[in-house]
Parts: sequence; C-alpha cells; structure tokens
Amino acid sequence: MVSTHARAGGKEAQLRVTRQLVEPLEWGGLAFQGAVLIQTALADPFSAAGRTVVLALGVAHLALAILAWRTKGPVARGGLPLTIWLAGAFVVPVVVALLAARGTYASSTACVPGCTYPSAPLFFVALSPWIAARALPRPIAAVSLMGAVCLEWFLLTYAINGTFTRTTGLSVMSSVILAVVAYGLGKLESILTGVVRKTQIEAEQQKNEEFFDFLHSHIKAGLASVKLEQPNVRAMLEKVSELEHTVSEQRITQLLSMDRVPLAMLCSERIRAFTGIIRIAETPRSGARTVPAPVATLIDRALGDLLKNAVLHGAATTWVRLTQQDDMLVLEIADDGPGFDEAIMENTGTSLHRLRASAHELGGDLRRIPHSPQGSRLILTVQTGEDRQEAGKR
Repeated sequence: MVSTHARAGGKEAQLRVTRQLVEPLEWGGLAFQGAVLIQTALADPFSAAGRTVVLALGVAHLALAILAWRTKGPVARGGLPLTIWLAGAFVVPVVVALLAARGTYASSTACVPGCTYPSAPLFFVALSPWIAARALPRPIAAVSLMGAVCLEWFLLTYAINGTFTRTTGLSVMSSVILAVVAYGLGKLESILTGVVRKTQIEAEQQKNEEFFDFLHSHIKAGLASVKLEQPNVRAMLEKVSELEHTVSEQRITQLLSMDRVPLAMLCSERIRAFTGIIRIAETPRSGARTVPAPVATLIDRALGDLLKNAVLHGAATTWVRLTQQDDMLVLEIADDGPGFDEAIMENTGTSLHRLRASAHELGGDLRRIPHSPQGSRLILTVQTGEDRQEAGKR
C-alpha cells in the first residue's frame, strides 16, 4: 500500500513535470488568442470602430506572447498576471459580443464570434488544475471554469438577442463543443504527463536498485576483503586499489548516462586509473565544458585504450591534451615509448582500428603522428556539432 507521503511526493513530482511542460509553451496560448481575435475581426461583422478594437486586442495579445516567450508568461509569473489572463477568458468574449454588429451575434451555426478564444486557458487549466487554483478561489477551478465559460455564451446570446432560435442555439452549442474539446485535450495531455512521470519514477527506482546492488556486491564485498587480508598490508593495499578502481568505473558509468557529460570529471576519472602506473606529464584542462553522451563515450574509450597501450608497450611518460577547434574536439595523447607500425591501425582486430571506426561514425578520425625522438602521438578528432547548433539558433 502506497503511503500518504509517497503519494504526495508523486503528485509533487508530476507537478514539476507539468510546470516544465506548461511554462515554456504558455506564450503559444497568448499567440493563439491573438490570432483568434485578429481572425474574428476580419471574418465576423463589426462596425469600423468595433473591428479596430478587436484587431487592437489581437495585436496586444501577440505582443504579450512575444514578451512571454522572451521572459515569463502569466502561468510562470502567477498572482495578478495569471488572474488577469484567466479573467480574460470571460471579459474578452463579452467585449467581442458587445462590439458585434447589431443582430449578428450568434448568427452563424459555426460558433459565436471569438468562440475559440477561451480554448487556450481551458487547455492549460485542464492540463494542470493548480493553474486555476493559484489565481482563483479553490471551488472555481478546472471543470467549474469550463462550465462558467460555456454558461456565459448562453447568457450573452439571450441578453443580446432576447431569445433563442435554432440558429443561435446551434451557434452556442458549437462553441460549447469547441470548449469541451480544448478542455479534453488538456486532460489527455495531463494523463500523458502522468505516464511520463511514472516512467521516470520507474527508471529512477531501477537506478537506485542498481546502485544499492553495486554498494552491496562491490563496496561491502571489497571492504570485507580488505579486512580479511589484515595484517598483510600489501594485500590490503591491493584490495583497496581494486576497490578504488571499481568505484571509478562506476562513477564513469554514471557520468556517461547523462545527456551532457562534463569533460573535466570524465577525464579526471579515467586518467586517475593510471596514476602510479605511468607518469602523466600533462593532463587536459577542459573547464566546465560538456559534450553529448556519444562524444563523451568515445573520449572515454580513447583515453582508456590509448593510455593502456602506452603502458603495455613500455612508455614511461605520457602527455594528454584536449582542445576545441571550431566544432571539432581534439584529443592528443603522446608517449615516449618505442612507437608502433602504422599497419597496426589497419588491423581490424586491434582496439586502435575499432576506435578509428567509431570516430568516423561521429564525423572524426584517429591519426598517428611520429613523436620525436621516439614514441608516438595519436590525435583523435570528434565532431560535437555545437557550432552548427549555435548557427541554427541565430
């Protein structure tokens, strides 16, 4: 049975997901409302002055949409801006009704003038009822808000026309159907958000279980092995070294599971595994730079394979550099070993050949340059694509 605390935590988590979905998109709601008002002014019968007012309202909504896109919208701001936006779902339809040419309001069976204007706030309120609850009294939220919007069309039609006809009735009912559809789409999106959050929770639980298994099977077992070796200090240190290596590999696995991987942490973890085995005279300095996971995976493989090869072939010192050239990341690893034949890189059974093939898949390459007076220098290039993304944004 799920505890009250767990349910509250789940609702709070879903609320965060919904906010992340709503707040970047709310400018679209204002833009939609602006487009509806402009279309209404151009398509429905108004006096010249009335058409000008409705057009001005539409342009104002478009300007607010731009402001919300560049800064924050009414949902993100909350308080008075949110209250005004929700109140607009009632006020603007009244303004449009009063400005409509005499005897024409609800004269089309399609819907009343500006009938889709309230659709945006209804969609967002259905998506997350907390939007209405932050701006209105608790009882007036979600379904109540939709009911009030629909009831307003009936009241306006009766107040302006003095009666209901088949045409005006169909006009109002069409408007109600559109409002219900907008609300229903919001509820559907809310359900999908819940499914997404449930999937996230399951993934997080699986990660936690894997981590606890790691603690039990590796850390606890490693510490137990250290205790068993006492008072043999040398054996204890070997076990500690093995445990440190295991933890480092786990940290690298965690890093590579991120969408954007910090290069500094990745290089530090991978190079640390070779501390005391080979002298590393220069290490890369990448600052706070991050790269996509596929690029980070290739960099990690290159560091592991190339440093291991340097050790196996008798090098005493290595130099590791990491630079950025346009949209290419360049990793250089030099050593003072005996060097190797270029033909090795063409051998499909070697790690160097596989590494170069992986670099080619990411738009890069792996090249060998002789290193004077002995040894070798391997240069791995990989395309990050960041320059193209920035150009696309501009």
